[in-house]
Amino acid sequence: MRVALIPLAIGTLTTWLLAGPFSTLIHTTFAPFLAHAAEEQSHGIAPALTTLEMVAEVVTAPATLIALAVIALGLAAWWWRNKLTAVSNGLRWLGNIAAGSFGFEAVNSAVVRATQNVANALRATQTGYLNWNIVGIVGGLILVLAVVAMGAAR
Repeated sequence: MRVALIPLAIGTLTTWLLAGPFSTLIHTTFAPFLAHAAEEQSHGIAPALTTLEMVAEVVTAPATLIALAVIALGLAAWWWRNKLTAVSNGLRWLGNIAAGSFGFEAVNSAVVRATQNVANALRATQTGYLNWNIVGIVGGLILVLAVVAMGAAR
């Protein structure tokens, strides 16, 4: 598994270098089909960016800044984890609720039980004979086609 992960890791670490050349390739490929820059803007085609410009655009995006802030808060909380034990103890109730999956597991279990009960109740309608099942399917198909034909005749 490690051998397979090595080329993936190398590709992950180096493919960002292709962002600028790829942007230029896309721009030069589609630019001849458009008359001028105003038409490019109306079609949503941005001018070609270099790799450095693209990195700067991604790093300064609000979503990136929010993600970096959340990561910084997580690292700070881990760094000062001994000083934050009072906060941790105060939020223990929330941890217990989260450990119980916020009650979603109870809802999921109820849905599963209801589905199993309905399936067991419908099991009596299953004859086990393939010929009768096919007759039922064909009969249902004929009924649906008859209803569609009657609706189309109106």
